Amino acid sequence: MDDQTGLGRAEERLRNPDEDDRFPYGKTSPFPIFIAIGLAFSEVGVFLDIVPLAVGGLLLFAGSVAGILSEAGYVATPWGTLLVIGGLLLALAASLYVFSFDAVGLTRVASIAVAAGLCMLGALVGRYALGDRA
Repeated sequence: MDDQTGLGRAEERLRNPDEDDRFPYGKTSPFPIFIAIGLAFSEVGVFLDIVPLAVGGLLLFAGSVAGILSEAGYVATPWGTLLVIGGLLLALAASLYVFSFDAVGLTRVASIAVAAGLCMLGALVGRYALGDRA
């Protein structure tokens, strides 16, 4: 490292970005953009009654939230988080069905319920098929 030019530490950081103590992460996470895209797609799909877009957006959102929590180290595996998000989506669909079915409609409730079921099914399959590998 050449300390006389003042560029020694910067050059070293460019060569080994993972070893810098001020920047412990050498890469950025792809999950925030997928969270935003999933939330936008799910909103458009639910409000416009486009079931595949709503289900896909909710699955993308739920999977990305579970992935970012797992990547950050808050949870060991994403499967439990995905199961909880699926349960929350199922509770949302049930409350929409019970309290405001006339205003919401069947396709909106069904799209949220289908996404919830797929989240929970994916979490259970992932938990027992992959276990701690994911």
